[in-house]
Amino acid sequence: ILGAWDESNEKDRALIELASDMSFDNWVAPIREQSLLDSGFCSFSRGVWRVRNRSELVAMFSANITPGILDKLKPLLIEALTAPDAKYDLQPKQRYMSSVFKRGPVFSEALRVGIAEYLAMWGTGIISLPKCSTRYVDNYIYGLIYPVICADDWRILASASSFITFLSEASPEKFLILVGRALDEGEALVRFLKEKSEGIFTHNYGAELFLGIRYAHKTISVLDFCRRHVGVYSSPLASSNRCKHYGSNSSRSKAG
Repeated sequence: ILGAWDESNEKDRALIELASDMSFDNWVAPIREQSLLDSGFCSFSRGVWRVRNRSELVAMFSANITPGILDKLKPLLIEALTAPDAKYDLQPKQRYMSSVFKRGPVFSEALRVGIAEYLAMWGTGIISLPKCSTRYVDNYIYGLIYPVICADDWRILASASSFITFLSEASPEKFLILVGRALDEGEALVRFLKEKSEGIFTHNYGAELFLGIRYAHKTISVLDFCRRHVGVYSSPLASSNRCKHYGSNSSRSKAG
């Protein structure tokens, strides 16, 4: 479910311990052992673990994932996704030097992106959860997207730039609804779009958000077309379009 974590990050370790009811060392020990036996299981570099062939592993264990497990994880996942990066406490001209000021993310980016990627795997139909109803999954995804998009702190939105497109893929329709709600009811999103980092180059925030909006709008348009002309919601055309986009990290980076 996490997909990746940084074993040198204390908050990553603490979250895993709370989620697993085990000490981090005991939890990671069999993963280290399996990685030695199978190099394709996980990658490890500079303290960061990443699960390889994730969709295959998730499919293998999806029958073991129950609403009870997900309900226990939910507050932990929300905490990770909504933790603001301390660099946004700095002035715009200081943010590119955040490491000098020892200001950075609370949880690792690897962990946060891994969580959002898992939600996207649900939304694009790459994996299914046989013990969870469709309504449960939809509500669960909404419950994790809402506190990010409708946050009352612009720093949460800025800190989500690395994974916000995955949230769009998880539930395009809900993503657009929440963006509209955030614009209508709060000031955080507007403030976020006005913020920037200044250095050798000026970086305006929001490109990833607009990429997510573009994907969500395109996907909903395809589904609307299918409903009108094919008469089904989850058509092969829609599934193909969404899954193809999900796997296209390079195209996402270029568009951003």
